[in-house]
Amino acid sequence: MLKTRSLCQPVLLFVAFTGLIAHWSGGLHADARAESQADLPELQVAIALDMPPYVMKQATSGLEVDIIRRALMNYSVRFVQIPYKQLQTAVQKKRADVSVGVQFDHSRVFYSDDFVTFANVAISKKADAVEVNGVDDLKDHRVLTWQSAYRELGVEFEQLFSPESPQRSNYEEFADQNEQVKTFWQAKDAIIVIDRNIFSHFTKTMGRSMSDVTVHHIFPDVTNFKVSFRDAAVRDDFNQRLAELCQSGEYATLLDRYDVKLQHSVCDEQAVELAASQFYVALNALFTGDVKPMTEVWSHANNVTYMGPVGGFQVGWNQVRANWEAQAALKLGGEVHSERMRITVGQDIAVIHNFEVGENMNTAGKIRKVSIRATSVFRKEQGRWKMIGHHTDLLPFLKK
Repeated sequence: MLKTRSLCQPVLLFVAFTGLIAHWSGGLHADARAESQADLPELQVAIALDMPPYVMKQATSGLEVDIIRRALMNYSVRFVQIPYKQLQTAVQKKRADVSVGVQFDHSRVFYSDDFVTFANVAISKKADAVEVNGVDDLKDHRVLTWQSAYRELGVEFEQLFSPESPQRSNYEEFADQNEQVKTFWQAKDAIIVIDRNIFSHFTKTMGRSMSDVTVHHIFPDVTNFKVSFRDAAVRDDFNQRLAELCQSGEYATLLDRYDVKLQHSVCDEQAVELAASQFYVALNALFTGDVKPMTEVWSHANNVTYMGPVGGFQVGWNQVRANWEAQAALKLGGEVHSERMRITVGQDIAVIHNFEVGENMNTAGKIRKVSIRATSVFRKEQGRWKMIGHHTDLLPFLKK
C-alpha cells in the first residue's frame, strides 16, 4: 500500500501541474485571440432573432452565424439581434455596418452575392386533411408565417395576403418563429408557411413528429438571401471569402453540421456560373483552333445535345465532339462573351439563358458581328457541373 501510495502521489502532482500549465497556456491563447480580435476593424452586424438552425443561442452559433464569422474573418464581428422585418433597412438607417438576410431592393447600400438559402413550404397537419395544390388554396385557411413574408414569396402570395387584401384577416406574422411553430401545433385548421429546416428543428424540440404533417411544395424550391454592407470593400472581401468557402467544401460541411437539407445551395449557383464562364473561355480557345478546353467543359454522356449557330442537331458526345472539332479547324478568330445571363438551378440540372455577343470571321475571312440568343443546360455529375446541352440562334455567315 505504501508503495502504491508513493507512486500515485507524484502522478497526481504531475497531473495537477500539467493541468495548471494547460490552464495557464489556454489563458494565454485566449488572451492572444482576444488581443488579435481587438486589432481587427470592428463591424456591427445586424442579424435575426434566434431561428434555429440558422441563428441559435443568441447569435453565438447557427449556420448564418458561422458563415458570417468565416467570411468576415478579417474583421471583429459583433452581432446585434433585431426583428426580421428591420433587417432590410438596418444598414440604410445606420443601425449596423452589415445586415444579414436581406434581398436586393435598389437601396444605396452594397449587396453581397447570395449567401444563404431557405426552403420555404406550406405545412398542414395530416389530421386536418387539407388539400393545398397552389397558393390560391391558402385563402380560406389561417396562415401563420414570418414577418413581411407576403413580400418574399412571389406575386400571387403577395396579392393574396397584402395589407389591402380581404384575405389578410386570415394571415398572421410572427417575429419569433419558435412561437410561430408552437401556435401551429396548438391551432386547428392552420397552415404554416415557413422554411422547412426551421420547422423541423422546432418540431423535434417540441417532441412532435414530421410524420404528422403534410408538406406542400407550392413555392420555389429555394429562396436566396444576401447580406447588405455600408462599405463596398468589406462586401468584396465577403464575396471572395464566401466563394472560397464554397470551393473548399467548408460551406457544405456547415450545412451538414446544422442538418440543413436543400434542393441546392448558393454554392451550386456559384458553381454553375463558373461552369458557364468556363464554357466561354473554351469557346474563345476554340476560335484559335484549340478544342481541348471544350472537351473538358462537356459531359461525355450519350444523351448530350448540341444545336449550334451553323444549324443541325447533334446527339451524343461523339457527334457533339466531332462538331466542335470541325469548328476548331475553321479558326474563326475573334471573341464572344456572354451578356444578360439568367441562371436557374435545380437539384442536379441547371439552365442558363443569355446572349452571345462579339465577333468572328466568316468563311471568306471577313470580320462579322455576333449577337445571338443561347440556352445551355448543365448536369451535376460526380459533384461537378457539366454541359449537356447548348442551343443557339443561327449565324447565316457561317454557312457555306
